[in-house]
Amino acid sequence: SSITVLFPKRGMQKQEDAIEGSSLLDDAIKISSEDEADSTILDQLDLILMWIVIALCSKEKTAGLHAILNLITKLFEYLREQSYQMTDFEAMTFLPFFLEKGSSAKGRFKDKFQDLISSIAADPEHSLYSPQKYGQLICIPLLERSGTPKTRLIAMIECCSCVNAIGLSAVGKKGVLVVIRMVSEETLAENRNAALDVITA
Repeated sequence: SSITVLFPKRGMQKQEDAIEGSSLLDDAIKISSEDEADSTILDQLDLILMWIVIALCSKEKTAGLHAILNLITKLFEYLREQSYQMTDFEAMTFLPFFLEKGSSAKGRFKDKFQDLISSIAADPEHSLYSPQKYGQLICIPLLERSGTPKTRLIAMIECCSCVNAIGLSAVGKKGVLVVIRMVSEETLAENRNAALDVITA
């Protein structure tokens, strides 16, 4: 059954355990894309995003991660076709984990993560999540709480993208203060420069 494909009896221990589930969801996206009356993906999007987070947070395996990223690519394409923007709950369920995993990705997967992440809100007319909410609800909190320099860097890059798209309202007054603090507190030059980019955007 679909349940056993998505949730193997032995559990989602490694990303390879998500290959069949990714294929199943990919097929579901194709069906919904071909049938305008089929709203299954949008109706279950919060659960799909939760499943993807579980898969991403499993032990990394090349074939499994490849399948998961392909699924995310197809999902993002479908959401754009539907002119759909994530709700706050959907975004907060998925995006913080996605940015954290993307910040630590290596090799060819690093480029794939970066392409997907940079597509989230760079274009306000085709954004998967409101740039203002993305900056204030996702990126700024990551800056405040993440102990990983690479995660803070990618959050600042995304903040800058949001500010370029709609102005400083993307991060709000609190966000501006957080970014200014990062300029003085960050020990890595790359991170300090990224914070300066947000302020001067």
